[in-house]
Amino acid sequence: MLEKIVLILSFLTLFIVCCQANIIEVSPPYQFQHTGHSFDIVIYCVPSQPVKSFEMRISFDPSLLQANSVSPGTFFNGHPTFFSAGTINNTAGTIIDIYDLIIGHGNISTPGSLLIVNFTGNSLTGVSSIHIYNDGLTNETGYLDHETNDGDVQFYTSYPWDVNHDGTIDYLDCSLTIGHYRETVSPPGSQPWDIVIDGTVNYLDLSVLVSHYRETYP
Repeated sequence: MLEKIVLILSFLTLFIVCCQANIIEVSPPYQFQHTGHSFDIVIYCVPSQPVKSFEMRISFDPSLLQANSVSPGTFFNGHPTFFSAGTINNTAGTIIDIYDLIIGHGNISTPGSLLIVNFTGNSLTGVSSIHIYNDGLTNETGYLDHETNDGDVQFYTSYPWDVNHDGTIDYLDCSLTIGHYRETVSPPGSQPWDIVIDGTVNYLDLSVLVSHYRETYP
């Protein structure tokens, strides 16, 4: 009986480990950037299994931002690698044929950044998705199952978290936002309390407010 219990527990442990997903994600998943400014997007990996290489393509809204460069992250630090920064097409809004792999023996099992992509915002306001596609992770023998999480960048000329536009982020902005909590805003962003322009007043809007609380602007 004891042997059966040990066998069942071993099987369950193996099942849980195998079902844990490897993750490729944009970090942070949502950020604000001023129009005309340059900034970095980090593509992060959280592996549940050893990883030897990765590949991906990235798309974005070329009317809102332009890609400047693609650099390797820290994920494969300490190993010799063969890295391709891919091909940037700022007309189509794509970066294709990005990949990196460890040369020779070795793999990585700890989280880290796969890529750092530098962008510059154009003069328009709005939200651009940072979309990862045609992506893959491999070990020494083949592709690994994984999840992919995209991100968004919101561009602004004023300060969208200054909900009442008085130059100070305080209880008045919070009160306005809380007063419309869970409301739907159509079209998205047409009311100042829809700070992240997603059409719903929720914890994301309040989170942005809290992160800028007590800031003042001229």
